[in-house]
Amino acid sequence: MINIIKNKFNNRKTIITGKTFQLIMTKTLKTNLILFLLSILLTNSCSDEKSNIVEPSHFQYLNDEIDISFYTEGTSEVPSINWGGEEGIFELETSVSGISINSNNGVISWRKGIPLGKIEIKILAKNTSGSTSTIVTINHSFSGSYDGGYNLDSNSTILTSNNYNLTFFENKTLTVRDGTASGNGTWDFTTGNNLEISYTYTSGASNSATVDAELNFSSTITPSIEGVWTVLDPNSSGYLKVSLTN
Repeated sequence: MINIIKNKFNNRKTIITGKTFQLIMTKTLKTNLILFLLSILLTNSCSDEKSNIVEPSHFQYLNDEIDISFYTEGTSEVPSINWGGEEGIFELETSVSGISINSNNGVISWRKGIPLGKIEIKILAKNTSGSTSTIVTINHSFSGSYDGGYNLDSNSTILTSNNYNLTFFENKTLTVRDGTASGNGTWDFTTGNNLEISYTYTSGASNSATVDAELNFSSTITPSIEGVWTVLDPNSSGYLKVSLTN
């Protein structure tokens, strides 16, 4: 058997015998078979690698309950996690204004203006095989030293006495300094950010006072307390405003 093969480079025709042609075809078939088998092996290898990836597990923060002082910013530690063969990302399932997460390392950050009280945050860790979650609680407590003043006219916001300080503690107690007089008392939130304050002078004066006021603050507004100040025996009332000093 004689076969004629046209050379694609010089357009010449080459005459080969049947045995030679059969040998060429055999080698070609072997090459194609080897390439086919290699492609199967590579496909199975990739499939095996993917099958070794599982959803993340053992996801936790060393401190899953974080106590923070009033009007402060900060960050959590990096969490521990088993990624299951493929590193993924972190994200917050619970959205809270002023709280964010680094999607690469899982560090939680908070700004000064986050809400007061107990904040529960659900965090997800995800890869292509699935996800796991954990919960971190942030306890944001009210406290601080506030300077300002008051007047004896609740219809006016002009302060006539400015040497006045209220210092609040997280255990809901407080101290007051009013010029040369001083004392102590208690505080509590009634609804929302509405404050109910009462105190008694123990030095420099002997009467008591109450304050019905509102706490105002945000990430861009320095906290202040503003409301009605009432002195008992003799009875008098007026406007009071103090702002956070530290």
